[in-house]
Amino acid sequence: MTDIYYNQISTNPLTTPSATWLRDWALITVTGPDSKSYLQGQLTCDVVSLEANQFTFGAHCDAKGKVWSLFRIFHIDGGYGLLLPRLGAEKALFELKKYSVFSKLEMVLSESELMGIISDESIAVDQTAKLQSVNVDATRTVVIGEAERLQSLIDEHSLSLIEQGVWQQHDIANGIPRVDENNQNQHIPQAFNLQAIGGISFDKGCYTGQETVARAKYRGTNKRALFIVTGLMGADATQPLSLERAVGENWRSAGQLIECVVVGETAYATIILANDTATDAQLRLAGTDTLWALGKLPYTLDEQE
Repeated sequence: MTDIYYNQISTNPLTTPSATWLRDWALITVTGPDSKSYLQGQLTCDVVSLEANQFTFGAHCDAKGKVWSLFRIFHIDGGYGLLLPRLGAEKALFELKKYSVFSKLEMVLSESELMGIISDESIAVDQTAKLQSVNVDATRTVVIGEAERLQSLIDEHSLSLIEQGVWQQHDIANGIPRVDENNQNQHIPQAFNLQAIGGISFDKGCYTGQETVARAKYRGTNKRALFIVTGLMGADATQPLSLERAVGENWRSAGQLIECVVVGETAYATIILANDTATDAQLRLAGTDTLWALGKLPYTLDEQE
């Protein structure tokens, strides 16, 4: 499959606690005395109010409000870490540091390994082992460090190793947006539902692309949103993968698929559609008669309070 982030995983039930190597993810670190002020003037989220033990979603846009990168941001090494897809991370870094020449900061792609843990109970991470961690939701934690130390953590807690696609499946089920090189600089943050998951501050002041983002909120200019879709994926699926939408008796291109994970023969994906798309909209896998359906987002499309 091309043009979307795609994984196929086994149908084995998930056993917890489990771990997966997040090889398809990258970490940008921003450190130095000007890191907070610089990021505050570049990102959609409020960096200044970010607590030491918290993370928030955020995006970096161009001057027209189109998203270059979308990430989870948190404190690390006296500065900030931005967790984002590896596919397109170098371009994201280039755009983010473009205006930092007069700021006292260092912005790099980290060489540390990334591991994801899925567990219903808290897994203790020994900070003395030079590991750092951030909880990204109620059951998932990202741990950062050297591969050998991460492997020791897996062994110490008898964690089951799982396919990376399981982590992706959790993101899709939670309606988490993804921006990588396949969709960089194409949509504004609200098309990825960033306002609904707390990734946009509308009262923090100016940042790159802020006028467009504010206009989308106050004048209702955004007409797109991220949706979850599910359906069967058979051997007759066309490449690249795309969906069509019923328009009367005809079928038209439905919108831009962002990512897809297939568990057995069931596909779970996210797609950008018109934000007024009806919940019973009829969709099908392009080139087939296989019908897909909209899933339920775990949040509303209004901005998070």
